[in-house]
Order: sequence, then structure tokens, then C-alpha cells
Amino acid sequence: MAKVDQDAARRAVSAWIDAHPDGTLTEMADELKKAYPEDQQKDMTIVLRGMGVAEIRRHPYLPPGVPPDPPEDSPAAGEQR
Repeated sequence: MAKVDQDAARRAVSAWIDAHPDGTLTEMADELKKAYPEDQQKDMTIVLRGMGVAEIRRHPYLPPGVPPDPPEDSPAAGEQR
């Protein structure tokens, strides 16, 4: 596989996830792989899905109206349990 601009791929993955909060990794990869030459699309599906998992782990999305958990050392942390 030819060299891939990983920064551009990460930005595309991040933008897609932001625009499609209920989308799946399969949907994301199927759409974004089309930006690559046909002979690279199968490999890019794997790369894009991996980047999608990493992006989701880095920026977890909470359902609307659910505040994030307070830090463990916060006095409020004990109140929620």
C-alpha cells in the first residue's frame, strides 16, 4: 500500500464521527475509503476502522443531558455512588 497521509485520514474520521454520532464504524469506513484509489480501499477499510476506534476512545460521546463523571478525588464523586 502506498504511503497514506495519516493526519488527513484522522481528520476525515473525526469529522465523519462528529457529523454522524449514530453512525457505525462500518458505515464510516465504507464512505471514507472511496477517497482512496480502488486498489487501496480494502486496506484503508481496516486503517479507517482502527482510527475510528481510537477517535471514539479519545472523545467519548455522552447522551444529551448526561454530565460527565466528576474526578475521583472530587467531593462530588462520593455523592454519586
